[in-house]
Amino acid sequence: GVGRVAPTWTLIYLHSFSNKAADYTHFPHYFGVSGAALRVVLPTAPQQEQTCFKDWMVWKGGKLQWRRIKFNSWFDYLTDRAGKAENDIDLESLLAMRARLHALIRREVQRVGDPKRVIVGGASQGCCVALDAALTYPEELGGGVG
Repeated sequence: GVGRVAPTWTLIYLHSFSNKAADYTHFPHYFGVSGAALRVVLPTAPQQEQTCFKDWMVWKGGKLQWRRIKFNSWFDYLTDRAGKAENDIDLESLLAMRARLHALIRREVQRVGDPKRVIVGGASQGCCVALDAALTYPEELGGGVG
């Protein structure tokens, strides 16, 4: 009979700076895969302060008072050149995220049984860290999408 098939491929897709995975629920056509046996994994980046926005503050109430604003981000930006040039990034935060993404990739490889059936990609900052994770993963993956 006709029915759903278990996914044999995984796409891990990382959102852009300050967004979150749930933002894609408004755009399901982004991942319209025409019935392909594909599992789409959309993690959300952790909320982090950004060094480049050290003066951006938000009021957190009487006890916490003013705090630096946090953004969903895959790594820490050290500079904000407003698109005129590439920003500097904190390598330590990138390496920590690389380790987390490698762990996610490993879980998906176990799920589908072959690293060549796992594709990693993203948008903007998510693309940067997705390609870093894909290119430094110790096994050949199915591809990278940017």
